[in-house]
Amino acid sequence: MFPFHLREVERYHQLADILAAARSLLKDLTTSEAVGNVPPQEHLLRNFLTRLEGIIAPLAADPAVAAIVSALEGTNEVFCKVREILGRDGQSGEQVRVAMHAFLATLANDPARAPVYAELSWRLEYYDRELYVAYDNPHVPRTNNALEDFNKAVKRPIRKCRGQKDSWFYLEHDAAGVATYHNLLHAPYVVGGTDIASPEDVSPLERAHVLPAMTVTSVMNLVNYEHLAAALEKHDGGYAVHRWTRRINKLGLVACLQMISMEFKATLNEVHNTKVGIKTGED
Repeated sequence: MFPFHLREVERYHQLADILAAARSLLKDLTTSEAVGNVPPQEHLLRNFLTRLEGIIAPLAADPAVAAIVSALEGTNEVFCKVREILGRDGQSGEQVRVAMHAFLATLANDPARAPVYAELSWRLEYYDRELYVAYDNPHVPRTNNALEDFNKAVKRPIRKCRGQKDSWFYLEHDAAGVATYHNLLHAPYVVGGTDIASPEDVSPLERAHVLPAMTVTSVMNLVNYEHLAAALEKHDGGYAVHRWTRRINKLGLVACLQMISMEFKATLNEVHNTKVGIKTGED
């Protein structure tokens, strides 16, 4: 009910720009056809742009889709406020609880937020005892990422020692032993009369003598550049969509559409100049 990212909503708002770009390309193609500059693949390109326009235009103008987008944005606004309150630093658990219930009261007075209020209120009540503990205890993870890191730190020595993935039983019944073992994990110890030390600043590849040192030079010396070049050449053709996805994320949709438009017009001009040159040579 509370999405972290509204990527689909962002795509919906980008439909107008994509539709305008498709219509602009169609207009350029029509102008080129009027002066006889028709690329060999013109019919395929026109069909593609026409189909694209036919798909996007109904979606952009559909009031039902607009209503869904508006509802998602309203829910996400509440979610972002909840995240902001829970993410506050320098406050006690009680202060955060008071701020959360004050925000919840504002939702109760808004009829448009009734479904969101009903869902959020029971969740906050259900998790009330545990939700604010981390603010008063520095040993309790504050975020989901911190909790995952903590769980991995606990599971690793248990799995190495017992060969079992499930750690919760041992964490609940042998918490003191788990903590002690975890703290001693990287300390030097003796196995069969042999001193073994695994300091944290030494990588497994160094301990296995695969690398003399964990440096860029030593790592790159392991690379076979002929195999690397062959692999890159093999896979490069399949990454056109991926490259444009990265461009859109980095430059923004509008800038990428402008790049496409400029390349499209340059191609049409090139075709036009080529045809003019051929006609001139015949004359």
